[in-house]
Amino acid sequence: MVDAIQVTKITGVDLETTLDGIKSIRVNHSMNAPSTCNITLSNISGARTDIISRGDKVKVSAFPTTRTTSKTQTVFHGYVTNVDATPSDFIVTATDTLGRLGNEILLTNPSSISAQSDAADVIKEIVGGSSYNISLEEISGRTNVR
Repeated sequence: MVDAIQVTKITGVDLETTLDGIKSIRVNHSMNAPSTCNITLSNISGARTDIISRGDKVKVSAFPTTRTTSKTQTVFHGYVTNVDATPSDFIVTATDTLGRLGNEILLTNPSSISAQSDAADVIKEIVGGSSYNISLEEISGRTNVR
């Protein structure tokens, strides 16, 4: 059972900032769709308006309050796509890297589509030609979907 949640803003290779004042977190993992995360932080008198912005990397981790293991489970890792502030709440919406590809404009049709290649090959070709700096290491080698 999860007793504690930690939200971290990643600002560099070894630079991380833990966000406090968490009111709620909702992570939605869907099959063959981008994962999304909505984080609501307390925003008393607009104090958090500059804490995070669109394009920032965020990581959500879960762990028991009484740690029985030194390993923290990451439940979401992605990019901030929207920030909304009210007088009492600061709401951050983020998507994973697959969601970030939704902003990509394809100028050419990937050749793997016309060759009826495996879906993983199509995704790798789109990601490889993307203007975003996304690692290809975590993409599945074969999906057996054509």
